[in-house]
Amino acid sequence: MRFTVLLLLLIAMEATAQFGIGIQIPVGRSTQRLGTVPDSLATYAPKELDIQPQCTLETVRWLGLLASDARCDSIPLASDCYNGETVTMRFTVERDGSVSELQLVKGGCPSLEQRLQCGARHAPPWQPGRIGYHKVRTRMQIRSCILLR
Repeated sequence: MRFTVLLLLLIAMEATAQFGIGIQIPVGRSTQRLGTVPDSLATYAPKELDIQPQCTLETVRWLGLLASDARCDSIPLASDCYNGETVTMRFTVERDGSVSELQLVKGGCPSLEQRLQCGARHAPPWQPGRIGYHKVRTRMQIRSCILLR
C-alpha cells in the first residue's frame, strides 16, 4: 500500500514538472514560479518590481544631459520647440541599465524627440529594476521640464 501511494505521488510530481505546473511562492510584492527566472524579453511596470530602477544621477540632471549632448547637436531643433516646455516621456530601462525605446508621449516636437533618443544612446546607465535577485527590463514614464541650452 505504501509503495502504491509513493508511486502515485512520484507520478504526480513528474507530471507537474513536465507540464510546467509550478508552486507559487511570494517574493517581495510579486510572486514567481518556483525554480524559474523572469523572462529576459518581458517588460515590467515599476509597480510589479521588488526594487525599482534608479537613475545614477538626479533625474533632472540626467534629462539635461539627454537634451544637451554635444554628439547630438547635429540634429537641429525646429522653431516650434519651446525652451522650458514640460514633456512626458516613456522609455525602457534594460537589464544592463541602458535606456532604449525612448518616445515623447506629451509635449515637445519631433526634432526634440530625435535629439533625446540620440542622447539616450550616450547617457549614463540606470540601475535596473529587480524581481528577487534577477534584473529585469522596466518601462518607465517621466514628466519633467527640459531646458535646452
